[in-house]
Amino acid sequence: KSIPGVENVGMISDLPFTSQNRFRRFNRVEDPMPGNDAPSVEYHHVDAGFLETAGITVVTGRGITEVDRGESAPVVVLSESAASLFWPAGDILGKQLVVGRGPDGVRATVVGVVVDVLDDGLNSRAEPRIFFPYLQAPSFRMSYLDRKSVV
Repeated sequence: KSIPGVENVGMISDLPFTSQNRFRRFNRVEDPMPGNDAPSVEYHHVDAGFLETAGITVVTGRGITEVDRGESAPVVVLSESAASLFWPAGDILGKQLVVGRGPDGVRATVVGVVVDVLDDGLNSRAEPRIFFPYLQAPSFRMSYLDRKSVV
């Protein structure tokens, strides 16, 4: 951010508009979907600056922030289409998803919903996505994204 002309910087585990995509099964903690009905959803590890840098608008709740660290309760932010997969009937803030299966799954509280965005190319459709705070769920591979001011 200290470089002249750079407005904002963020990190993401898999750069947009590349073939780098990760999928995992997620399920609701309350009223879980049976067996293989739990959807496999694309997910990303991001830092507190990513959503703003990428221009991804928060629809309700909040995005990932600096307080979402390893010692704080696990949280997630869902895209609108991911939110409707799990809770088609409405308000999801404060609800929990479990990552993985059985007792080893990690529970994370939904703190925000963001707009759906394209990720796989301009001719693709927006797919459901889940965003994890990098400081709570570190990834072995991260990329920087910066937004520069236009002069």
